[in-house]
Amino acid sequence: MAAVDWTRAHRLAHTLKGTSRTLGAAALGDLAAALEAAAREARPEAVGEALEAIVGEIRRIAVGVERLDEFAEWAGGSAP
Repeated sequence: MAAVDWTRAHRLAHTLKGTSRTLGAAALGDLAAALEAAAREARPEAVGEALEAIVGEIRRIAVGVERLDEFAEWAGGSAP
């Protein structure tokens, strides 16, 4: 099994946190903050739990985006 690069994991989680919050996805940003803390503290179990929660939140966001696309089609336009 490959060694975990905790510094890189922490940096990626930090980037996800900032990007999420910039886009207004506060819940995703909060989950990314938990991932960031888990990576900073090198806690694999907590990282796994945070990643599961993040995937669920991204799926929830994706459903919302699909609904916007459907609305745009219904309204006679198209989503960008």
